[in-house]
Amino acid sequence: MIFYFIIFHLFFILLSPFFIILFFKERERFKPIEGDYEYWFHCSSVGEVKIIKSVIGELDGKILITTFTKSGKDVGKMIYRGYDVRLMPIDSPYIMFKSFKSKKIRFLLLVECELWPSLIYFAKRNNVKVVILNGRINEKFRIFKKFLIGILKNYIDYIFPAGERNRENFIKLGFPEKKIGKTFNLKYDVKPSYKDLKPSYIFKKDVVVFGSVREGEEKIVVDNLIDDVINVIVPRHLPRVNYIEKILRSKGKNYNLYSSGKYNGENIIIVDEMGSLVDFYRIAKIVFIGGTILDYGGHNPVEAAYFKKPILAGRHTENIDDFFEECVKSGGCKRVGNNFKDEIINLLNDEENIKKMGETSYKIIERIRGSKNLIIRYLKNQ
Repeated sequence: MIFYFIIFHLFFILLSPFFIILFFKERERFKPIEGDYEYWFHCSSVGEVKIIKSVIGELDGKILITTFTKSGKDVGKMIYRGYDVRLMPIDSPYIMFKSFKSKKIRFLLLVECELWPSLIYFAKRNNVKVVILNGRINEKFRIFKKFLIGILKNYIDYIFPAGERNRENFIKLGFPEKKIGKTFNLKYDVKPSYKDLKPSYIFKKDVVVFGSVREGEEKIVVDNLIDDVINVIVPRHLPRVNYIEKILRSKGKNYNLYSSGKYNGENIIIVDEMGSLVDFYRIAKIVFIGGTILDYGGHNPVEAAYFKKPILAGRHTENIDDFFEECVKSGGCKRVGNNFKDEIINLLNDEENIKKMGETSYKIIERIRGSKNLIIRYLKNQ
């Protein structure tokens, strides 16, 4: 741990201009945590903030939620009114020492794999139980994570992994098997909330939704759009909207921006505002999950399965394999290549199979829910 502290201070000195700018932009990051808390949840960003909702709703006691990103903090403040939500302080040994000194914090709950050495070290030094929720290890960062686990594995009390693949990855990195639970992704415990579409968005044709489309996947998605249905493209990141528009214009295709609020019969809609993906999943005939064409690992299929939709995805489903592999075997999901237009057309012409696939995907989600209950039981029995 001394080695990490030395490295941190060297980087702090080398990057001092950056930290000076950060100090004036986000001064909160340089302030220690104040107050006593039963549970301190730390999340990276928006996705992690959302998935802990099912756990937080079952807990008693004072709760703190910190986030690495400002967008995570903003969403956290909207979702968790009445709770303390703030940006995570930088992982300075001094700031973390001050954050725990003379404080009564019972649990530090790190969501997914937020392994900050100073945070974890000073938590354990002050007898705080350190637990990883929805633990994930990305194969691309195995070497870096192995280094961190090597430093921190004796300071972490328990891990609830996001599925069997992640459980195996933690074991491979040397974490004691007895301290790793057998849980699925916490995303599956979150019941989707939705709202009606804007008034003019009434469709007389089937709707196919391409959800959470990632950078580099846009052109492939556009090449697979269907002429006689409503194609809804929902980019994962809004700055990619301009690029999608550019592709569509180059192909001479008309489209509608959902933010306009006015639908004029176009068969391509780009959802260019946050918080509407689930609303379109609810009325879709077929859903394609983005982040699976290229090596992103895939995005959350829960909402689509909850609304009993047949689900298509590309080859890269590593992040959702605990659901997707079983769903493919059971017939509720289908894995496709980069040219999948015919797959969609064939499915659209098979109403019976659409219904069967949707029912199957829903049953699988129902079967693998329940990680929340295991986590709550652990926390209340400590």
